[in-house]
Amino acid sequence: MRSPYQEKIEKFWSDNNRMPTYSEMMKLFGFKSKNAVFKVVEKLIEAGMVAKDHLGRLMPTDSFGEVPMLGLV
Repeated sequence: MRSPYQEKIEKFWSDNNRMPTYSEMMKLFGFKSKNAVFKVVEKLIEAGMVAKDHLGRLMPTDSFGEVPMLGLV
């Protein structure tokens, strides 16, 4: 199941063709601190949805935007 944070980042990506900054994610998620955004980003990195490039910027991974499969039919 996709998180609401992932859906908001994917929507931002499709609208702007780039990943949001931490400040933009604060507004997207309704957070008051960048530390809260940092924690969400760390969870998305652990899940393999996003990664950081050599400069520390977020970038989508191959599994970004995919709907997870629960099984085969």
